Amino acid sequence: MNHLLRSTLVVALAAAACTLPACTSGDDASSAIIAPQGPPTLSIVSPNDGDCVVLASGEQTALRVTIKTKNWTMRPIGYCGAYLQCGHVVAFADDVRVAEASALVIDVPLTVGDHTVRIELRDDDEVVGKGEDGGLLRAEVKVRAIAPGQSCDADAGTDAASDQ
Repeated sequence: MNHLLRSTLVVALAAAACTLPACTSGDDASSAIIAPQGPPTLSIVSPNDGDCVVLASGEQTALRVTIKTKNWTMRPIGYCGAYLQCGHVVAFADDVRVAEASALVIDVPLTVGDHTVRIELRDDDEVVGKGEDGGLLRAEVKVRAIAPGQSCDADAGTDAASDQ
């Protein structure tokens, strides 16, 4: 019986301690807003603007785009919760939305030819994020896409084997 009384007293003291200001629900980690360390940035690491790129072969040809962000948390749609400056990547090829990801590498479906590839950072509500200057978090590159075995010469439509 003495053990039961002691356990009840410990529970009562713990409950009383949580009425203090430091123990309010606003301090609960699950409801705390997770603030970024500064304004977000976005850049495309590769490919570079103007590059001639060989598309990855497979069922669908694609260009692998690597991005770099700062002060932006990458998460799938619907998983940002209390995180500010959080979201996913959306890729466009010639102004057509073609892919999305929550990673720093995204495969962008392309066909052979000249293309503009644009990357945007979007939040859970599909709103494009904004940088320090208020500009949208977008980056783009122009590329010439060729199939495996083709040449990056001015005539990208020519097979490298047929040039010999």
